[in-house]
Amino acid sequence: MLEIMPFEEQILFLQNSRYKLAEEIQAWANGTKYSSEIHDTHINMISEKIEPDDCSDFKLGEKLQIVTEFLKKTFCEASMSR
Repeated sequence: MLEIMPFEEQILFLQNSRYKLAEEIQAWANGTKYSSEIHDTHINMISEKIEPDDCSDFKLGEKLQIVTEFLKKTFCEASMSR
């Protein structure tokens, strides 16, 4: 699908995708951090500590790396076509 888009749109799409993946990775890290802090702060109110989900099943880091590499490739192709 990206191949039929102009280079400017491809780059914009890939940059947005990269940003959203990085944002999602940060959100999982913050969620884990605050979940532990909430439990530690309110240990007398929370009967059982629930471990936060592990986002490794989503392979967000690998997806971010793939999108970044594809973006580099697209930048090179766009600069060569001018």
